[in-house]
Amino acid sequence: LLRPVLVAAFLLTLLMVLFNDQILPDWNHQARVLSSSLQRTKAALVLREKEGVFIPDLGDYHLLIRQIEPETNELAGIALYDASRPGPPVIVHAPRGRLALLGDGAYIRLELEGGHVQRVEAGQEERFFYGTFARQVLHIKDEHRRYEHRPSSYRSDRELDIAAMHRLVQERRREQERAYGRLDSIAARYLELHQTDIAAMHRLVQERREQERALHQSQFADSTVNELEREREQAAEALRRQWRHIDRRAGRINEYLVEIHKKLSIPAACLVFALVGAPLGALIRRRGAAVSVGISLFFFWIYWMFLIGGEELADRGYIPPPLAMWAPNGVFALVGWGLLRVVAYDRAGRRGAKET
Repeated sequence: LLRPVLVAAFLLTLLMVLFNDQILPDWNHQARVLSSSLQRTKAALVLREKEGVFIPDLGDYHLLIRQIEPETNELAGIALYDASRPGPPVIVHAPRGRLALLGDGAYIRLELEGGHVQRVEAGQEERFFYGTFARQVLHIKDEHRRYEHRPSSYRSDRELDIAAMHRLVQERRREQERAYGRLDSIAARYLELHQTDIAAMHRLVQERREQERALHQSQFADSTVNELEREREQAAEALRRQWRHIDRRAGRINEYLVEIHKKLSIPAACLVFALVGAPLGALIRRRGAAVSVGISLFFFWIYWMFLIGGEELADRGYIPPPLAMWAPNGVFALVGWGLLRVVAYDRAGRRGAKET
């Protein structure tokens, strides 16, 4: 009975490897690009975040909304300033209203209720107009609020296939080799400077001060020591900075390697869980569904903790990425092998009991 289960698990593993490597990265990339485009549109409108704050440059209008109900798009305490014409703006006040985006978001439909309009006409004699309205609808065009689907060539590690990540790993490793070469030259200069005895130079300066009466010569000796100390500090800072660059690049390499092995180890877990589940089911089949579900969830939780913890440790460089990603499968494979042995011994014992 175990052979068909393992064959099915093997086929499922192959399908998952194909999905994780060829399909899922493109889906992740498209989802990120779409989310980024929608986020730009939402961030451009910023009505919810701007509640009670004056919003300038909304097309030809300036808007102040004191309260917004995001679920229904209902507004309260609206003040609208129409600056489309020269001269003083037309001011529209409304106690309530409603907002809607039209088309691709480039048009805003603002419906106002129970408000009034104030307008000042400039001329030889300024005239003030005041009027009320029961309902007024405004369509505000603003290209900055348009939804745009912007393609992106950048891909994170979760948006790359295995071959692309392998190429990036090789490229980063070549950069690391060049960085280590620069580090060697910086370290050599740092050690050369440290071999210079600063205390001895200070004593030499004091002797020269006693021997030489000229002020400019004493200042020259002081400047020599100060210049050497500054150069030593600069070399030490360059050494620390180069180490930080190397550490960051090594961390990025580890992230790519973790993602590569994770794309393979998680599908391989199908085989491992089949190896564990088949004998485990044979051992606990008479103990009820609740016990079976509980044990299954326990094994899944242990595996997930292994995987998450290993990924975190590998990203930080504490353990090698292959070990981090494949250790859970190895541990559970050993558990499955042990359970198979237990089932085999149990069946052998029952067979022997029947024969006797």
